[in-house]
Amino acid sequence: MDDRLPSNPEQARLAVEEVLASATFARSDHLRSFLRYVCERTLAGNGREINEYSVAVEALGKPPEFSPAEDSSVRRTAYELRQKLHKYYEVEQPHARMRIELPKGSYAPRFLEGMAPAPKSAPADAADRRLTRVLAVALAVCILIAAALAVVVWRGGSRIRPMVR
Repeated sequence: MDDRLPSNPEQARLAVEEVLASATFARSDHLRSFLRYVCERTLAGNGREINEYSVAVEALGKPPEFSPAEDSSVRRTAYELRQKLHKYYEVEQPHARMRIELPKGSYAPRFLEGMAPAPKSAPADAADRRLTRVLAVALAVCILIAAALAVVVWRGGSRIRPMVR
């Protein structure tokens, strides 16, 4: 049994289709082809058989004489796919119930369940904004007082009583 198989394959298939239909992947046919291929193979229980050559020939349409030693296009595409997946989950689906990850050094994806970050509550966000404003105002007041004192000392320092200085 492949340890990369999700406990809920239907949810994994849905996650794959959502990514493939996303705006992030809309103009990336080669990335969609790569992702579809590696996910289908993994969900079929063949994730351990995925390698650079199989991705090149079966997913990216490279000729059978493709040589990974001479052509790094699969590695570059895998890097680009990792970046796009990160962007997708950061921008389009930050609360996804299942995420697809392509670990470095592998072409077989992992399906991560329940990885959605806990959403911040609205009252906490409002409290954070209020605290930030209060601190900004306090800092501005401190800077103004320091500037006023500096001007007083610089311009008329000799008129200030020695005890106050």
